[in-house]
Amino acid sequence: MGITKFSDLTLEEFKQKYTGLKISNYTDKAKTITEGPKINLKLKDIPDSFDWRSKGMVSIVRNQGTCRSCWAFSTIGNVESAYAIKTQQSVILSEQQLVDCANDHCNGCAGGTLLNACEYLQSHGAMSEDSYSYIGRDGQCKYNPNNVKVKVNDCLSLKVSEDELAEKLVTIGPLSVGIDSEALQQYNGEPITEGCPGSTPDHAVLLVGYETDAVGNKYWLVKNSWGANWGDEGYFKMQRGVNCLNIMEIPAVTAIV
Repeated sequence: MGITKFSDLTLEEFKQKYTGLKISNYTDKAKTITEGPKINLKLKDIPDSFDWRSKGMVSIVRNQGTCRSCWAFSTIGNVESAYAIKTQQSVILSEQQLVDCANDHCNGCAGGTLLNACEYLQSHGAMSEDSYSYIGRDGQCKYNPNNVKVKVNDCLSLKVSEDELAEKLVTIGPLSVGIDSEALQQYNGEPITEGCPGSTPDHAVLLVGYETDAVGNKYWLVKNSWGANWGDEGYFKMQRGVNCLNIMEIPAVTAIV
């Protein structure tokens, strides 16, 4: 922990400005899977370390600003990676489309849920960033089906163990998850190993990988939406296997394209 661009804020101000995850409606709408897509790997077969960034399957870090749209950034990052994995082509999609147009348990800069954001994209498709640029505040919906770049075929809610979550990350792709943001306010690049598990998740992020260090410590590799000048070039590491930051309280969500 150290001095960051959020250090001048109280914890309440920090959470009010830079988070935005709502966790209602998961239990009654979640489509929970235990097996996932057809896969051959078993838990013991996954590597000790894995990182989708090294394969070129993770888009650039962006900045949600003071719009509480982490839910939109995590969802769009998930879809961008799913599309890259499927097609071997990179794409930049519109978070502003979700902020302005998704309204089922999503309220723009007042917060939203991961599953409902994914389900909106399943119904409407994801427009390109070029056609619907991010402005960091609520706006009138400008959805145009002619500018849809990626179609989402399904949304999966993964109610699994933390070890199984690592397997799904390897076999499916980056996963949208919710965490408690408190430990991130003063985060300056070192792995988060204290303050676990945290309290109720209030911030959505994207799991892109995990690693095991030389002495056997396990960490998640996580993409955030506070710009590349935060954390480790926009990413952070947190301890894996101990429900750090309460990562396991709500199901992870992933889009199938």
